[in-house]
Amino acid sequence: PHAALVEFLAFAERDGAAQRLQEWVAWHRLRPAPPRAPSDFLHATRAGEGVQLWWEDAWWEATLLEELALQGDREGQGERAEPPARARVRLRGAAALVGAPQSVVCGQLRPAWEWRLVEGAQGYGEWVAPCIAPVGVVAAGEPDGGIPPP
Repeated sequence: PHAALVEFLAFAERDGAAQRLQEWVAWHRLRPAPPRAPSDFLHATRAGEGVQLWWEDAWWEATLLEELALQGDREGQGERAEPPARARVRLRGAAALVGAPQSVVCGQLRPAWEWRLVEGAQGYGEWVAPCIAPVGVVAAGEPDGGIPPP
């Protein structure tokens, strides 16, 4: 077999059903789920950089516009003990046209993970994001703990 039966945890076979959607996917299209983002990844993400927003049961590409300060933060001191509660984002592409929220809870955001194949190593790659150091090379078929939706 040149494919794997994949079950999509975020999607039901049909509306209201407990049965999850299953689909045959070619091996070369499989990759592990992105790693969990560090809880402070937004501190390393600059305005204008990409993030992903969990909205309407899917991850959407977005641009971070600004972090919205927590109440009680000491402005001008440059450091926070914890990440901000909310951020302003702008969705990219077609999602920007469908009325997505602009002010979101930071727990709905993750780095703009991108799967990059390792040159010369067929089927191996790594997850990279502009604000995070590479997390290591893994085989495209290996599970990796994944990121559950918020």
